[in-house]
Amino acid sequence: MSNSAILIVASEAREFRGILRHCSEVQNLDWGIDFAASAQSRQGSKVVCVANGPGFRCAEKAMQVATSKGTYRAVFSTGFCGGLDPALAVGDVVEAAAVLDVAAGERYRCAKGTDAVVASVDRIAATAEEKAALHAATGASVVEMEAAVVARYAAAQDAAFYCVRAISDTADHTFEIEMNQFRDAEGRFAKGRIVLEALKRPFTRIPGLLALDRNCKLAEDRLGDFFANCNFA
Repeated sequence: MSNSAILIVASEAREFRGILRHCSEVQNLDWGIDFAASAQSRQGSKVVCVANGPGFRCAEKAMQVATSKGTYRAVFSTGFCGGLDPALAVGDVVEAAAVLDVAAGERYRCAKGTDAVVASVDRIAATAEEKAALHAATGASVVEMEAAVVARYAAAQDAAFYCVRAISDTADHTFEIEMNQFRDAEGRFAKGRIVLEALKRPFTRIPGLLALDRNCKLAEDRLGDFFANCNFA
């Protein structure tokens, strides 16, 4: 892959739906991970999109594969995130100035962004109380699960790094189901088990999952709009 290409990394293929809707020449790539595709942006840039699941371990594999295929002039970490700042609403897009690896205490500067900090942790911040504590401890505006790994690989390639995230759950939101207990050894969510857990209390948990899906759809669209008007450095 030429170093003129832009690499965009997310956890799930659906996080690219809005982005690829504004691209042309979309081609799937057989790279042995959950999702990989190349495309042409509206501005004429070559983009490569990869996703391999949530969390640090899955992101590590995605970056290993993507960087084994070549170098990139810019790397974006994107997808959904949880709000930590109570002022942020579902669908709001955050263009970060820095990513903080909370566990390691390492901070990665973004090539361009607002003054927002993204907290990167290897778990879902599942409750309003957990989000409030994370906000107080770090000053971060949002929380997500892959950006620190993506930033580390971008730095190793000497590529410009950006982190653009869309809110799918707000600071005051508590998940009806403790999602973290349904992750496997690689960090992937066992979606079938989550559905079975929801069916134990269908009148409260299923509406919650449906609402989250609607929030993600809005986040997809907002990310698509952002990237459609992005100059890709």
